[in-house]
Amino acid sequence: MAVIHNLVSLLLVSISYQAVTSAYTLSPRAQDHHEGKKHDKSKDFSSSCGSTIASVSMNKDIQTCSNFADLFPIHGAKKDFSKAIKEWISGVCAVEPCTDAALKKAKDEMSDGCKDELKNESPDAGALFSILSYYPDIRTNTCQNTDKLDFCQPELLDSVENLKATNRTFFTISAEAYCEDCKKSAGGKSNGTPIKRSHKKSADVCSGSSLDKVSVTVGLPDLKAKSDAPGPKPDAPKLEVPGAKPKGPKPKGNKPKVPDSSPQGSEDNPGDSGNQE
Repeated sequence: MAVIHNLVSLLLVSISYQAVTSAYTLSPRAQDHHEGKKHDKSKDFSSSCGSTIASVSMNKDIQTCSNFADLFPIHGAKKDFSKAIKEWISGVCAVEPCTDAALKKAKDEMSDGCKDELKNESPDAGALFSILSYYPDIRTNTCQNTDKLDFCQPELLDSVENLKATNRTFFTISAEAYCEDCKKSAGGKSNGTPIKRSHKKSADVCSGSSLDKVSVTVGLPDLKAKSDAPGPKPDAPKLEVPGAKPKGPKPKGNKPKVPDSSPQGSEDNPGDSGNQE
């Protein structure tokens, strides 16, 4: 078991630093889009943060319940990143959930060991921290409808800062994998950006070269919001049914008035004629 733990630790540190190397490849493009910014602090990644992530991954109270091992294929995917995320979620949902105490301890460790990375909105540290932070939401809202997740919704591709503001889990993935997957989802048949569901952010990401060396952040779809949205629609016809019923009795109420007036007239006329006689 100790050998497995050490292997996981080495893999985590390796992946972390591999992400940093890939991130720096994006720097020239970032300078083109943001003139004057020569150094992006979000790309900095310290050895202490790498060690902290390795420590969290080796915690037996986190390792299994978070399905930590299946996070690696998400980060390293060159295609089918959606499948990799769904498989990770399925693994999370198949085991006993993490306790609140274990999640808090893991977040506290990251808040200390990766404080600079989290402050500077590092995609890799931020993604893992978001998983720990919104783990209960994944268990509650995603486990039953994993197959319905659509990661190619344009609004899910965003910066760490914006995704943090949505209070949701997000993932760091290869731009190559994102563009390949979402091109298929959009109905694309040739190399290029998504067609039917094109979006400026998607176009910017997918228009560059060496996409395998560029990372992007993608948020977890909010299935709860989508399931709540159509709720009011079926209620509309129900409101019309009781509204139509009062219209029915009105003619029924008028019918008795006709016979009520005719007998009174017929009784009065004979009485009057009798008095006259």
